[in-house]
Amino acid sequence: MSKTHQWPIDIVDALGICGWIDDQGGPTGITTSHIFTLIQSRNTQTPIQGYTFIPDTKKIYGCIQYRNDNISGGNFNTGCVFQ
Repeated sequence: MSKTHQWPIDIVDALGICGWIDDQGGPTGITTSHIFTLIQSRNTQTPIQGYTFIPDTKKIYGCIQYRNDNISGGNFNTGCVFQ
């Protein structure tokens, strides 16, 4: 039996915003510069370099909450589970 469909899978893309946050050092590694990068990605509807997701407003707000040391609020808005 031969394959009829094949799609490349990138682990970073599969993790989306949670993987991106983890790559920045976790929720405590989020900086103001990271927030601006997310906003630019949303406004231009262009994924962040090296990723394929485009963050929505709720996920950006979650990252702002991480930046302000509100882990539970950040988790609620991003859908991630960080401690």
